[in-house]
Amino acid sequence: MLDTILLIDDDETDHFFFKRLVQKSELIENVVCFHYADEALQYLQSQDRPKIDVIFLDINMPRMNGFEFLEAATNELPSSFNDSVNVVMLTSSIAPQDKARAAEFDVIKAYVNKPLDINGLDGVIAKVVQG
Repeated sequence: MLDTILLIDDDETDHFFFKRLVQKSELIENVVCFHYADEALQYLQSQDRPKIDVIFLDINMPRMNGFEFLEAATNELPSSFNDSVNVVMLTSSIAPQDKARAAEFDVIKAYVNKPLDINGLDGVIAKVVQG
């Protein structure tokens, strides 16, 4: 079981379904959600936040997309971000260039198309727990 995960996605419906999926799975204790990646980045910079086990990150968002978030996070956050974070790209993008670009980031542990189902969540969590 994971303690805290972060969902960064601008779609309110995706937030709703993701939270329901997490509840059903009973694999995750807490979900922290952000609609904007820049706000999530600020949150990750705070010292009094819980440890984040997994970040579920959408690619296409206003203000700062998922790739811009990853570039900023790897540059602005302590090196521990790159060493300990697990990012799952959770996206509706079917563009091969997005998947190829995601492969350039070591912190990305999985690239999953929406909608995520219970089997997909179980697989992602198992992959993260196994290291």
